[in-house]
Amino acid sequence: MGVQKTPSCLTGVLCDILTWVEDHIAFFSVAQEHLAPAAYWRDTFSEKYFDQYLKYSAFLAPINNERQHDKSAQYKERFSALNRLELVKFQNDTIVYPKESEWFGTYNVGNTEITLMEDTKIYKEDTIGLKSLNDQGKMYLREVPNADHI
Repeated sequence: MGVQKTPSCLTGVLCDILTWVEDHIAFFSVAQEHLAPAAYWRDTFSEKYFDQYLKYSAFLAPINNERQHDKSAQYKERFSALNRLELVKFQNDTIVYPKESEWFGTYNVGNTEITLMEDTKIYKEDTIGLKSLNDQGKMYLREVPNADHI
């Protein structure tokens, strides 16, 4: 579902500065085209940043079908056709933030309360086929205890 902080940089003044910089450059086309982390940046800390994500994200917003595009129907069709979807979350993850996004969870826009996958818009509206896969018993959620992403 995306990341909202720099890997291994969850707290502290330097992390706050780096996150602020990323919030302000992540959706420039040069960043979207040349910086891999920018492609996975999904900012829900404010309505303004989330709107920028939806409008300018070159990879994540389209692949999550969070905005309409030429291949929206094709993305949903292909994702829904999976025989099995295994989503793995690492209990002590310092790479993906929030770690709940590994199971398509996210922060609510404007705060740091987690919205679980089943309560997200992309699940409820089945925009990419998550709900369909889950309803068919093809989705498996795994958590790796006491482990980091790497």
